Amino acid sequence: MHERPLPRLRTQPRLGVVLACLVLAALAVSGAQASPSRAHSGAAKAAPIIIGYADPDGAEQGLQSVGYGAQQAIKELHLNWQLKALDDKLSANQQVSDLDTFTSLHVKGIMSWTLDPGAAEAAYQRAAKAGIYVVGLNSQSKTFVSEMAAYTDTTCIVSKQQAAYIASLVPHAAVLAIGGPPVPSITLTTNCFIKAAKAAGLKILKEQNDSTGTSQGGEQLAANLLTKYPTAQAVWVFSESTALGAVAALHSAGKTVWSGTHKGVVVVSRNGTTAGAAAIRSGNLTATWDNNQPLLGAAAIEVLKMLIVDKVPASKVPKLVPIPSKRWDLTDIKQYKSPLSRPVPLPKIPKG
Repeated sequence: MHERPLPRLRTQPRLGVVLACLVLAALAVSGAQASPSRAHSGAAKAAPIIIGYADPDGAEQGLQSVGYGAQQAIKELHLNWQLKALDDKLSANQQVSDLDTFTSLHVKGIMSWTLDPGAAEAAYQRAAKAGIYVVGLNSQSKTFVSEMAAYTDTTCIVSKQQAAYIASLVPHAAVLAIGGPPVPSITLTTNCFIKAAKAAGLKILKEQNDSTGTSQGGEQLAANLLTKYPTAQAVWVFSESTALGAVAALHSAGKTVWSGTHKGVVVVSRNGTTAGAAAIRSGNLTATWDNNQPLLGAAAIEVLKMLIVDKVPASKVPKLVPIPSKRWDLTDIKQYKSPLSRPVPLPKIPKG
């Protein structure tokens, strides 16, 4: 008449084991179902495409803004791309090395502002042979698929405007012209200005180049020129950094800069950097022409997207994409925004 609880006790553990096994099996099935999803999610996040930017002078804000514009376009176009910029430091040899580095990294596209066409061409050809699309920035090459061409650096349009602007303030002004390093775009626009100045009735006292492209170099060169030509009424300078050095030399010589209605020596330049804008606001620069270089980078990305993503044949991509300029002076400088923070609208690039 004794109760026999043991069979019941044995039954409960077996049932627990069965239930545990069922739970584990369910979890395993759930995990197996979830696993492909996680794997798919990881696969969907592919490594970004690398685009190289051969920056002629990484210390110069305008050239930095080319990269900024490219990055803004990458975001706007929702591209899984990454921009890799290498600083050529105004060295043609360094630029060739940087171009070859991009080729060895198997980037999909390269944006390049050529310092020395003779030195760079072979590197461009090596990149193209490796299946890399190369687009030019204010420079030409038979290897380029397309060229982004700012008015300031590839045409005589801005040089003519600058000559006319000086002539409107001081008719028949005696002018000192300061060019820069022997980069094709600088040589072109310097020659354009000399020709335009003469056509506008201006007198070129002296044209001389500052090979350093720096404020210090501009100050030293301008000081020497002002010693020889103290009656100069205007100074044309290829870039704002050099122009600010020239302004320092003018102040040292006891001269003032023409600003708004305040008369003095007219000083005009180009680039559109924050330093140039600040100089206009403080009365230390008469006017500057903005290269709109963020648009240069944005346009290059659009062209590369056409080639890499949209699979547009190279023959259908526009060979030249013009980028307009804007003049800044005391009348409108309040509207100015830094090229490293301004909105960058995507240029409208038609397919060939």
